[in-house]
Amino acid sequence: MEGNIELTIIIPCYNEEGNLEETIKRISLPENLAYEIIIVNDGSQDKTKEIAEKIVRENKKAKLLNFAENKGKTLGLKEALSHAQGKIIIIHDADLTVAPEYISLFYNQACKSEPTFFIGTRFKFKIEKSTMPLKNLISNKITAKIFSLLLSQKITDTLCGTKLFPKELIEFINFSSCRWPDFDLIVAAKKAGLTIREIPVRYSPRKYGTSKMKIYPDSWQLFKRLLKAIWELKI
Repeated sequence: MEGNIELTIIIPCYNEEGNLEETIKRISLPENLAYEIIIVNDGSQDKTKEIAEKIVRENKKAKLLNFAENKGKTLGLKEALSHAQGKIIIIHDADLTVAPEYISLFYNQACKSEPTFFIGTRFKFKIEKSTMPLKNLISNKITAKIFSLLLSQKITDTLCGTKLFPKELIEFINFSSCRWPDFDLIVAAKKAGLTIREIPVRYSPRKYGTSKMKIYPDSWQLFKRLLKAIWELKI
């Protein structure tokens, strides 16, 4: 099947023992579709690694990339992309805040479109106050406004964990030192000349675990990456 894989699904996870197995089970794609699942365990301290190993034993489409220490989502994604074989790549977080069923919706949209960078947007539907802290909401709104200027089009969500793009985008990605790769991907999409489209997704409260984004250190990293993006894309 190598070389003929249509879709690579990258599932980043860190301490997602309560969510990972359900995430994989709820991926619903046609039986005849050649796809692979790359689970990236970023140094989890719970039973995520053991659960991922069980999934790989039972699911021939699944592979595991395991980091002994937490490296951050960016380095995990960079490693996963070096292994990705699919013509189309989708990233989807393992926290179940965005339903895994959206993977098939994103893929179907990609099949109907010219090469496109698809971003999930969580702000087309009402979000419960308990689901996203106010500080996260405000910072996301601000970065979305800035990227709207940089891209010369309206963007409402830059940090949704569900994004899809053609494999050709990889050569345009310049990964930064920021632990979160979202801005790296958006900048690459612009440089690659891809159409950028948003797909509305419903954002739900976590059932298990806690958010991995730490508002102060991560916001500072994202702010520095945003300044770099402004320089790279030059309003």
